[in-house]
Amino acid sequence: MIYGRRNNIAQPMSHRWYCKPEKTCENSDNYPDTGGRLEKMTLPDSYLHEARQWVERFVSWYNTEYRHSKLNFVTPQQRHNGKDTALLAQRQAILEQAKLRNPSRWGTRPVRNCEPIGPVTLNPEKEMKMQQAA
Repeated sequence: MIYGRRNNIAQPMSHRWYCKPEKTCENSDNYPDTGGRLEKMTLPDSYLHEARQWVERFVSWYNTEYRHSKLNFVTPQQRHNGKDTALLAQRQAILEQAKLRNPSRWGTRPVRNCEPIGPVTLNPEKEMKMQQAA
């Protein structure tokens, strides 16, 4: 790399595709060579629309289909709607029946914990620091 000059090859990918909130990408490989000047490329509105659709689909899947291990494998929607207690009790009964039918598979270990969990926080360490500071 020549010092003092921008070299696309030597720059990390995160810098080469740095996007600003104004929907511009700086120093893109797809942007025409500008002789070292930093130019901006405006993204079409369709990109923003497609990105928003993707995020909406992901959030919907994450909240309604993905079973979280920290929630004892229920979805956030099931927990939020209060359906987790009945679902976990049903799961506990099924696991107990499976253990009775095939005890050699289970050995001496108990079935999986199917108790509803207590309160959930996203960043418990951060919340503890905020409570201690108050």
